[in-house]
Amino acid sequence: MTGSPNQMDWQTLPTALLQLSDTLVVDANGAALELLECPLDEIQGNPNWIEQLFGRHAERIQNHLKQAHEWQLTCEIQNLAQNRRFVRLRASANQEILALHDLSDMYEDALVLQAGYDEFLNVTLELEKALVTIEQQKDTLEKQAEKLERELQIARKVQRQVFAADFESYRKVNIAGYYEAMDNLGGDMWYFYEGPDSFIAVIGDVMGHGVAASLVSIAARNFFQSRIRENDSDLAAICADVNQALFKFTHGDYFLTVGAFRITNSNQVEYITCGHPPILLAYASQGAAQSEQLFITQPMLGIFDGLQLKSQTLECRPQDRILLYTDCLIESPNPEGQFLDQDQIAELLANPDFNHPRNVIQGLLDLYRQFINFQDASDDLAMVCVELGEAASVPVSPSV
Repeated sequence: MTGSPNQMDWQTLPTALLQLSDTLVVDANGAALELLECPLDEIQGNPNWIEQLFGRHAERIQNHLKQAHEWQLTCEIQNLAQNRRFVRLRASANQEILALHDLSDMYEDALVLQAGYDEFLNVTLELEKALVTIEQQKDTLEKQAEKLERELQIARKVQRQVFAADFESYRKVNIAGYYEAMDNLGGDMWYFYEGPDSFIAVIGDVMGHGVAASLVSIAARNFFQSRIRENDSDLAAICADVNQALFKFTHGDYFLTVGAFRITNSNQVEYITCGHPPILLAYASQGAAQSEQLFITQPMLGIFDGLQLKSQTLECRPQDRILLYTDCLIESPNPEGQFLDQDQIAELLANPDFNHPRNVIQGLLDLYRQFINFQDASDDLAMVCVELGEAASVPVSPSV
């Protein structure tokens, strides 16, 4: 209740009102004296009036009266005539007026309200204790957050080192690529190998993002490295072996989509896709260009035990180009909800004005960023462009 005795004719109000000053009763209206069953002089200026009336609730009420905000409390009182009553106390903001609402006729409801309010108070106190604990541990939490951030940065550097590719070192092909994780750690992977008889390129995309996906991507890269270097099997057998290794490593909880190809010294191309977007092939012929999508419908790796896979082969010529990429390139919507057309990608791949794969990668990156209106990427992005034939006399740049 708000207001003061000077602002209203409070003596005639039906609500029991006490005028207080520093927790002492200064005055009381008729309804209050009737409820308390006592004359005014028995409580006026009496420092013990709270203990006499409120008994076990006295300490709580005294604490409330010392606070500078409104409050209300339902409790039991024993008036000076020794009759028990149940009242709801409501204090004004300035604590000058204390209203007593008689709830004795609603005894059961009063008990329920009291229990509920006590529970609320307990929860509030526990929350306040928790907030104090959090505040006390703030410095510790900040230090832990800083430590975690440093560890994530170290993990990102490690991952970047694992997937770093010295594209200048390959002699059978011209090659350039781009790899960018959406977060600190990415789920995309790639691996390249140049042997005496062929060149192999693998690109993959692990389900999800973050630490777990990055660990699976590094493991997948190592599985491919060991299988490719240990034997001269076709890509289908290599991917089947990697599928078994991943299945044992993740127990089927993560999967990896894969696109890969092998170029022999005679420019024969073997390719495979496992749940991955199509590989793009652009044929170079007398200044004109023709493109083709290389795609085999079969499951991704890591979720099926004993997977049987297949690869296919075709003949290519020097200066033909092959593009591997992860799905971010074609599944990132622009502000209008549209997706990048693969025909645009194929046209850029076959463009003779781009005289080197690094120009193709840079052109694709510009096209992608303009298409999504330079928004943040919605996924990890990896792209690799390979041009068949003897290595050019000019140095080949490393990844963009």
